[in-house]
Amino acid sequence: MIGQNVLIRDHKAGVHVGVLHSFDSATKTAELRGARKIWYWAGAASCHGIAARGLDTQESKIAPIVSAVISCDVVEIVAMTDQAFECVITAPEWTP
Repeated sequence: MIGQNVLIRDHKAGVHVGVLHSFDSATKTAELRGARKIWYWAGAASCHGIAARGLDTQESKIAPIVSAVISCDVVEIVAMTDQAFECVITAPEWTP
């Protein structure tokens, strides 16, 4: 899955979307490039739903894009469809 658009779910850090740069299964550490954190989502029942179809961009809370993020307790990596990835990456930035 290296080089693919993915959604990762980290046990403590939540849900992130980006391009998978590396993954170490021994340490459960993944690095994403061009990543966004999904703080809250609407329009999908689960991470798999987000990865397959995207989410409601007006009701969801998505942080700005960062160049890279390292997630240290990955419990799930899900390949994303192009449509779903584009939906999340281009969604409006949530600001509190």
